[in-house]
Amino acid sequence: MTHYRLTKREEKRLRLEEVEGDYGLTPVSEVGSGKPHDPEKQRLAEIIDRLNDLYGAEVSDDDKLHFANGIADRIERDEAVMAQVRNHSEDQVMHGLFPKKVTDAVLDALSDHEKLSMPLLEDEETGRQFALLILKVLAGRSSRDLCAE
Repeated sequence: MTHYRLTKREEKRLRLEEVEGDYGLTPVSEVGSGKPHDPEKQRLAEIIDRLNDLYGAEVSDDDKLHFANGIADRIERDEAVMAQVRNHSEDQVMHGLFPKKVTDAVLDALSDHEKLSMPLLEDEETGRQFALLILKVLAGRSSRDLCAE
């Protein structure tokens, strides 16, 4: 997850001093019976669990999510595949263009990252210039984070 924003939607005053009345709350009785309230958090947790099954603990959760989001971004650019994703069931999508497009996107990402990485590793000055660029990116993030506080 790269960004998260909280928005205040409304404010209510809770009156706990009232003793009478049925509030419609039922207590949780079984250990572990609580469910995540945020569907987006639950979806991300499921994705991370699946990525952990695939890659184990050797790669950080952030790197796994970044990789998966990058592949999803590449797939999203293909309108024919996205039409299948939007209009068909999961089983139908998995029998269409989608699995091959995912493989193609992974291979393209591998190739692109190699093309981007090799010049940095082969030439010290290019690597230094890239390090300076990353320093500017991080400085921009730091100043943006300070403004948000």
